[in-house]
Amino acid sequence: MNVKLGQILDSIEVLKELNNRGDIPIGVSFNLTLTSKAVESILATYEEKRKVLIGKYTTPITEKIARKDENGKDVLDAEGNVVMVEQELAKFNDEDANIAFVTELNSLLGEDVELSIKFIKISSFPASFTISANKLMGLSWLLSEE
Repeated sequence: MNVKLGQILDSIEVLKELNNRGDIPIGVSFNLTLTSKAVESILATYEEKRKVLIGKYTTPITEKIARKDENGKDVLDAEGNVVMVEQELAKFNDEDANIAFVTELNSLLGEDVELSIKFIKISSFPASFTISANKLMGLSWLLSEE
């Protein structure tokens, strides 16, 4: 099965959610697990290539930012000063680099990926199964009517 890389990335969260549901028949769950494992290796390769693009068009910078607690508030030291931490960021070299990065990333997301998985029949899900239309659209490449 050929699928666009962007479609796969758009379906990651839905696949995770479905793999954690207990109301899916075991056969469907098995196919979802196989699909998720195939997608994980594709995701790792995508992340490697995305990092190459980031390195190509950006310059690493370090910024000091306020450390936050679990509520999103600044952490203070014993004297009441805001605790600062260094954060690694990437800054685009210039506007042309930004445009080139987006162009190359979009090209990458449009690549066809060959997956050796089976379609999942919509009729395999129980009649009581519910999923939002947006989530269903994210999995359209994996589902079949027959």
